[in-house]
Amino acid sequence: MTITKSRISSGVAAVAVIVGGLGALPASASTEPPAPPSTEPSTPPVAVEELTRLDADTLVRGAVTDDVTATLNITVEGMDPIAVDIADLSHIAVARITIQPGGQLPWHTHPGPVLVTVTQGELIYVVSDTCEERSYPAGTAFVDAGVIHSVYNPTDGETVIVATYLQMAAEGPLSITEGIAAPDDNCGVPGAETSSPSSDTTETVHTTVPETSVATETSMATETTSPA
Repeated sequence: MTITKSRISSGVAAVAVIVGGLGALPASASTEPPAPPSTEPSTPPVAVEELTRLDADTLVRGAVTDDVTATLNITVEGMDPIAVDIADLSHIAVARITIQPGGQLPWHTHPGPVLVTVTQGELIYVVSDTCEERSYPAGTAFVDAGVIHSVYNPTDGETVIVATYLQMAAEGPLSITEGIAAPDDNCGVPGAETSSPSSDTTETVHTTVPETSVATETSMATETTSPA
């Protein structure tokens, strides 16, 4: 019995030494491992959400069934008047576009006129052939007649616009970027990040669309992710 007690006593002592030794490990050995990098997708500089849809999975641009024609006479200070003849409205698309600070859309045009409302922030509209800039703050609206242009967000917060596109095809891009190059020095747009918009529709495929008749003395050319 004495030998047995001695062995038990020695075993307890050995356990005590080991346990006491664990407390002496470096603090770094007990710290939690660093968190893995975030897998959340980064916010795109420009995001396009087309709103003309039957449900989350079905995009449907409104087909105009009535016989509607119109002429838009647009006069902007410092520019020649523009007359846009609409012989057939075809389809109508509506999209909400969110532009992050410093975000700029590629230089582009559209199949037909676009009615644009700025609901948040500020939008700068830049005409390609003159590099003229026009500012539209939240609560204002304008008509894009179809000239080659770009837009960018000059603020420190998001800019959000809602655009109604006339004379659209039943499907395809909201904007036309194919064959359109940026002007020299990007028209001096300061530090803007040019990006093709992120969108849940195919915004990079060129498609044939109804022609818009544009009468003006300035040079004109007949958007995804590139709208506005």
